[in-house]
Amino acid sequence: IFPPNEQERAEIFSYYLEVLNQELAQKQREMIEVAQVYFNYLGEESVGMTSSDIKTLMNRLRIDNLLKKPNAANADLLVTRVKKFIEEGQRTLSKDDVRGFIDECQRNDQYSPKIEFLLDEWNL
Repeated sequence: IFPPNEQERAEIFSYYLEVLNQELAQKQREMIEVAQVYFNYLGEESVGMTSSDIKTLMNRLRIDNLLKKPNAANADLLVTRVKKFIEEGQRTLSKDDVRGFIDECQRNDQYSPKIEFLLDEWNL
């Protein structure tokens, strides 16, 4: 399975935020308003993150909102968390992982346009 690209990561963030906002609305909590430009930015900034990484981040945001932590509904908090997640080395994928994945695809004669994208995104 290919890791998500920038657009796919943006869509995954959007999906999980939609799910979170539905839950917040049901519990009559403040929803998190995020413009599409945020999702595009999150997609760009989240290189190396898998769908599971994104789900983990969004679950942390969910917990903060349900516990009514200050600024939990602030969209900027999500961007800050993505950057911190990556800076702390918590993302699943590393450059070596991606290189190994691409090498394995090539050894097995697997081709996908996503390989070229991965090479470019990871500067390989």
